[in-house]
Amino acid sequence: MEEGADPRLVGLKELHRLSLLDGADSRELYRQYLEVGCRLLGLSVGIISRVQGQDYEVLAVQSDNDVIRTGDHFALGDTYCSEVLDTQGSVALFDVGLKLQAYIATPIRVQGDVVGTLNFSDTRPRPEPFSMEEMEFLELMALSLGNGLERSWLETQRVRAVEDMETSVALFEGAFRHAAIGMAIVAPNGRWLRVNEAV
Repeated sequence: MEEGADPRLVGLKELHRLSLLDGADSRELYRQYLEVGCRLLGLSVGIISRVQGQDYEVLAVQSDNDVIRTGDHFALGDTYCSEVLDTQGSVALFDVGLKLQAYIATPIRVQGDVVGTLNFSDTRPRPEPFSMEEMEFLELMALSLGNGLERSWLETQRVRAVEDMETSVALFEGAFRHAAIGMAIVAPNGRWLRVNEAV
């Protein structure tokens, strides 16, 4: 962060920039969010997860080490994110002890449903607890990320629907043209619109 810059203003600018990443693929979207979160929160590890039932899957990770990798699966109950899912809200832990000294996470929602978590952590101690502004920043990041994922998933569904429609049209055309029996397409008023060779 620039020396003397207002962290709230820097955070808003970064959120705005991230919200404009419409054309980015999921991996690039994840990378950018994690880089910004780690940098602005001053933490070394960032994770975007997907949670299905009791399965916690790491969709993306930014870390100095390879302890956790993209594609790893864990039992949800073995993660700090289980508390995020239990409360359906943000969780911030300071001076946790054990392996982590700092942990902050919030749910990611797509179409109103919690699909995973956005979380940042560090094994190094933090000089002070997380502030309300940092919690709000994280929640806005998750909201923006969820909206980006929703747009991406809707676009994927749209492309798949168009491909399915094109396949169905091609199958119909083939069956219509080459059918051994006569086939016709008739308008509601009884006028013939198309007939095949058999007719």
